[in-house]
Amino acid sequence: MGDQKAGLLNSWKEVASYLGRGVRTVQRWESLGLPVRRVGNGSRAPVIAYTSDIDRWMQQARSGGLLGKEMVEQVLCKGDLRESIEQSRMLREQLALLRANQRNTMTELMSTISKLEKSCSNQEVDLSHARPEPMAESFRPAA
Repeated sequence: MGDQKAGLLNSWKEVASYLGRGVRTVQRWESLGLPVRRVGNGSRAPVIAYTSDIDRWMQQARSGGLLGKEMVEQVLCKGDLRESIEQSRMLREQLALLRANQRNTMTELMSTISKLEKSCSNQEVDLSHARPEPMAESFRPAA
């Protein structure tokens, strides 16, 4: 499809797909005021259109009775569905990144715990070979 970020549709096929109609139908709608821009001269020149312009035109066409209410509602719902699907994809990508970060953090944590355990066990070994300090007289238990 077109440039999803800018809402740009780059051909009759993309405009038709966005509206959920056939290419010939949307070409016919051009004569009803469908907001497309021709790139070049002549009736066979390629077209571009912005989804925001098309959505606005659909709303006006519905309120003016140019297109049937049911048809307009169907197209607008498809637009909402497309937005929801795009947002879902974005959220899924963000979740994948969060999971990868979580795995990396968990790996680092496990490594740190392992190093600490190793360090503590080395200190225990060193302490077992160390000679105890003599206790001061005042701290020796009375016999």
